Amino acid sequence: KYTRQEFVSCIADSIVTPESKWKVDLTKYTVEVVILVHPHCLAVGFACRPYRQLGAKGFFQGTIPPDVTPPYLSGTILSGVVRLRPTTAHVLLHLAKLETGDVLLDP
Repeated sequence: KYTRQEFVSCIADSIVTPESKWKVDLTKYTVEVVILVHPHCLAVGFACRPYRQLGAKGFFQGTIPPDVTPPYLSGTILSGVVRLRPTTAHVLLHLAKLETGDVLLDP
């Protein structure tokens, strides 16, 4: 059995290798990697606009953040932020029946 920190460290070591030349900054990051682990599958996502930029709780504490906006365009149209709730996105991904090797792009 692994702790959360050991698991995240193992994943990070396999993604951020010396060959990748990625610089990791845990305080001023621009990309947030989200990993959802289930007994028989693993989902990895890259949040290009991290929750911290929206003034919301992030994934970094090990929990899925609360829904920040409804899954539809709200009255704050000028904010430019339109996205699905994590739970809604999870259900849609499940319904899509993705197979190993499939690539999903979220415009």
